[in-house]
This record gives sequence, C-alpha cells and structure tokens, in this order.
Amino acid sequence: MNIYDDNLIFNTSHVIPTSNLVERLFSKAKHVLTEDRKRMQPRRLEEALYLKYNRDLWDERTVKHAIDDLNSERKAARAAAARTREVASASTAVAEEIEDSDNEEL
Repeated sequence: MNIYDDNLIFNTSHVIPTSNLVERLFSKAKHVLTEDRKRMQPRRLEEALYLKYNRDLWDERTVKHAIDDLNSERKAARAAAARTREVASASTAVAEEIEDSDNEEL
C-alpha cells in the first residue's frame, strides 16, 4: 500500500492537534519555573504545572484538606519513629544487661 496514493483518504478527526496545548503548557511552565525557582526538582515542577493547569479541579478547601492529611501523616510518622527509638533503646538496655550478667558469671 502506497501512503502517498492520491485516492487514499485518511480520517484524522480523532487526532488531537497538540502543538497549541504544548505551547500553552510551556507558557505556564515559564511562569512557574522562574529565576527564583530554577533549582526546582522535575517532580515539583510537574506537580506545580498540574495544579496550575487544572485549577478548576481544586479550591482552598481541597488544599486545606490535603495539608491536614499531610500533617496527620507526618505526626503519625514521628510517633512511629519515637516508638522505634524507644524499642531500640530498650533492646540495647536488655542486651547490655545480658552481657553484664554473662560477664559476672565468668
């Protein structure tokens, strides 16, 4: 099949013209990735662009809810880390007691 055949017609209505979408995205990226933010990690840039590009999907309540969830997760993580340190400290103390009692027996 010759794709340059004059009698062959392709329906391209399903193909989305993306150049204008990409240009808009780059334009928004230019405003996000400013001189002050030039060291922004790629993931953070992607997140900021996603939020900026999809502004109609979130509002102040959504942000507050996300921040509250994040703070709760951080608080739980700190509590778990504290428990882990307590267990490690107790384990070390028990190990030292066992070692001391073994040394006394010798």
